[in-house]
Amino acid sequence: MGISAYVQIKAPTVSEEAQEKVLKALRLIEGVREAHLTSGIYDFIAKVEGENIGIIGQLIAEKIHSIENIKSSVTSFILK
Repeated sequence: MGISAYVQIKAPTVSEEAQEKVLKALRLIEGVREAHLTSGIYDFIAKVEGENIGIIGQLIAEKIHSIENIKSSVTSFILK
């Protein structure tokens, strides 16, 4: 059984088209179970799953942060 986390993502985009591109890219990543556009401090939230913290860290660093317009993220691991 793996672990899950929520990744809150800052991706300041100016157009609806750019937002849709980010959402589509997030949803195509293996390990991303959900991705949504949100209001508030963060622009998107994604629920990710992996075998361990290292796999999730790699997914975020190599795949999520490679998406155009993504500037930063904060990850919260799900404990229960």
